[in-house]
Amino acid sequence: MLSYNRVYINGQWGSADGSERIAVINPATEAVVGEVPAGTVGDIDQAVQAARAALPSWSLTSPQVRVGYLKQIHQELVARAPEIAELITDELGMPIKLSQRIQAGLPALVTNSYVDLLETYEFSDHIGHSLVLKERIQTGQVDINGGRFNLQAPFGGYKQSGNGRELGRYGLEQFLHVKAVQY
Repeated sequence: MLSYNRVYINGQWGSADGSERIAVINPATEAVVGEVPAGTVGDIDQAVQAARAALPSWSLTSPQVRVGYLKQIHQELVARAPEIAELITDELGMPIKLSQRIQAGLPALVTNSYVDLLETYEFSDHIGHSLVLKERIQTGQVDINGGRFNLQAPFGGYKQSGNGRELGRYGLEQFLHVKAVQY
């Protein structure tokens, strides 16, 4: 049984405010497979304070620095994928093959897609004597008629909600910037 005694706040492991614990139960066997500290309002307040304090400096980091962090996260997700899949299977009762593909595999793929995006996206453009800074990246993926989510498909294409208009060409043309279509 895994037992965690600390919480991660402000970039470091520390003791939780309270002593209460939460049992992690495997829904397939109903066995207790682990326990974790029950976070308190104090723990949440500390985490929110740390996030607010970190935001000003983080928002000034360059795309290259962020790519470095994302690459490290991706490497760890890939290296720890078997462990993540086993933990998810124990915690959720999900079959191991699904845990491997969805819960362990998908985060690594998505993280890597953000690496690709940050390395290739043009955050500024020169038009004449002007420097145009682009503000934000809107992304999304649309599956049509029960199409399967393709992990290899490029992310991107979000423009506006197509709810109610997704069953035809109008929905695709008026509400999406299409980068790839698969069926």
